[in-house]
Amino acid sequence: DSEDAALIRREQMRYVLTQLYLMMALNIVNAIFMATSLADAVSPWLLGGWFTAIVLLSLVAVHARYRGRHRPLDRNTSKRSIRRLTVHSGIRGFIWGLAIALFFADARATEQLILASIAAGMLSGGTLALAAIPSAALAYGGCMMIPSIIRFAAMGTLEYFILAGFVLTFCGCLSLICAHFYRNFAGQLIARQAATEQAATISLLLNDYE
Repeated sequence: DSEDAALIRREQMRYVLTQLYLMMALNIVNAIFMATSLADAVSPWLLGGWFTAIVLLSLVAVHARYRGRHRPLDRNTSKRSIRRLTVHSGIRGFIWGLAIALFFADARATEQLILASIAAGMLSGGTLALAAIPSAALAYGGCMMIPSIIRFAAMGTLEYFILAGFVLTFCGCLSLICAHFYRNFAGQLIARQAATEQAATISLLLNDYE
């Protein structure tokens, strides 16, 4: 495992963890908005179960972050943490995707608009917030996209097939943006590390010369 790879993993985790509290707060707030909007349109047991899952998953992430707030991001910890974060992101994305899959067909037109707007915001915001870790961003976006596309396709009309295609295209665009962000992110880290090492080497040579 190269030093550059270890450096990138540490900074990936640092980038995401600095935003984690805000990300989880937005998950809970948007879940409240969605549950309030859909309260009269869908099964309260189904809606309550979905809402509970989002809140619990967010609180688990906040609790884990709080417990590890003073833990150093060494090479091994970062590698394990990235795997855990990828799994957590996929689960969270899937639960948001289930909101479309479970509630969209039964909602009225206004509620469908609210549901789609919140889901689109969570898809774009969550994916871009995780862009420094491509595996987590893809897990989140992909797991959120699949239930949504299945629901729209299952509704069987041309309009919903077009909407499914739009979701797929939107996710593809987000993937390209995340890939571009990661290339810049990793490139800047490696360049900064190389500059630091070069400066240290020059300083050492100057000290030897003196």
